[in-house]
Amino acid sequence: MIPIYLDVSNEVKRKINENVNCMFDFLMAICDGLSYEEILQDIFPSYILEVNHNKCVNAVKELYNITRDKFEREHLSPFLEWTLYHTITWWIDVADDIELDEIPRQECVSKDGRDLYDILNKAEKYLDFLFADWDFLYVEKLYAIYKRDSGIVEKVFHIDMERYIDLMPIDIQEEYKKNKCVVQSVKKEVDEQERLIVNSIWNFLQLEMLRAKKYEECNEVDLSDNIRNGLFLLFKREGLDIERESRAGYAVADLGELDFYIYCYEEGIYRQVAIGENKQWGAYKDSLGQLLGYMNHNTKFGFTIIYNKDTRLNTVLEGRKKILQEYNVDGKFKLVGEIEEMKDMTDVLRTCHENPEKTGAYFYLYHFVFNVCNPERAKAANVGRKRTRKRK
Repeated sequence: MIPIYLDVSNEVKRKINENVNCMFDFLMAICDGLSYEEILQDIFPSYILEVNHNKCVNAVKELYNITRDKFEREHLSPFLEWTLYHTITWWIDVADDIELDEIPRQECVSKDGRDLYDILNKAEKYLDFLFADWDFLYVEKLYAIYKRDSGIVEKVFHIDMERYIDLMPIDIQEEYKKNKCVVQSVKKEVDEQERLIVNSIWNFLQLEMLRAKKYEECNEVDLSDNIRNGLFLLFKREGLDIERESRAGYAVADLGELDFYIYCYEEGIYRQVAIGENKQWGAYKDSLGQLLGYMNHNTKFGFTIIYNKDTRLNTVLEGRKKILQEYNVDGKFKLVGEIEEMKDMTDVLRTCHENPEKTGAYFYLYHFVFNVCNPERAKAANVGRKRTRKRK
């Protein structure tokens, strides 16, 4: 049986399935009398029917058989939902002189006592209770959202785009598969070394932000020195070296200076692990350009740190995301997939980019914020101190 999203008896569900079976029986009879190619044009768009003719025919026959069996189903695939929905609308348009079997009034009562006679005996109403939702009708809109931010589709709408791929044109299917494979392949490359470095930077920044007052008068060089000193021994124990102000890159006048340069020796081989840039909020976009200029296809990943002293945190977070969404250099380095929010790390983002030197090779950038602009909390603390002095 096809699922029915009404709280009615199994006998009523069976009779509804019999009526839907009548619709498919009529559709198949018309197709056999004329041709499936001609009639199914009213059920499927051409980009599905012309490419997957057999799949369309099989979907019609499968639903015909589903409405005849006694197995209770919780849901149908989106492709079958599409077929069912458009078969019902087709039947309403063409079968004016065919009456569905009436369900007696005494049976048209929900388990909570509602009278459902007018709902259960009108074919138009079948569209309301044979579907939990109509997501399958809006695949193009869902995919447009997915391309901007797959997290919204997956985490907010709770939709797996993979289930809707059969309802996409072939070129869109290929685009979807390519983007999905890119993101998945990059995710698999994140190893324990990368996690250690990212976690260590996050942990150090969190500890130092507890001393925000100290950093109100410090500049970004002081912060970078403190980060390097705080991580130096930890990284040494893990076989990593972290340097400050290393010379590299493509600065116009001379070599630039990397804020952070992390490397190691593995089995006698020198390996670039990570490069990082720390800049105040107003220079964030420039720091992205510097970071990407310092990196090359041998660098495992990069990171940025925004040192925010003067701007409200929400403004920084919103502005950072907008810059990342729009960032590219002559079409290079633009986002692959969505901007990810790192789990358990507040305000840390991760972005994926393609190496311009090596097509098909990708890397991550991690984006941290070191925020010491907390005017409301500073004011609250000052008020508290004044009250403490008065009591003394």
